[in-house]
Amino acid sequence: KRQVHGGHARSPESINMSRKDIVLDLSKYLNQKLHVKFVGGREVIGILTGYDALMNLVLDETKELLAGDEGEPSADPYKPKATDKTRDLGVVVCRGTTITV
Repeated sequence: KRQVHGGHARSPESINMSRKDIVLDLSKYLNQKLHVKFVGGREVIGILTGYDALMNLVLDETKELLAGDEGEPSADPYKPKATDKTRDLGVVVCRGTTITV
């Protein structure tokens, strides 16, 4: 039997996923500082306070790492930012589709 949740039909097995079915278990990082890189080169550091199965993240006390002298994006988005300049963002919801692993 299929159940409908939020307009999408799902099998009962997919609704009740066990811990072993989760590819990336973020529960061990809850309430810890996390460095997140986004598609396009932006990077933030914040405390992980929540997440979901789609890897949407909720970060608190978040700071964005700024590249270059004036905070311009780096030419190579995959190169780590070597800067001490940051911008305070506070609480941030990071969409899972924009996060690189």
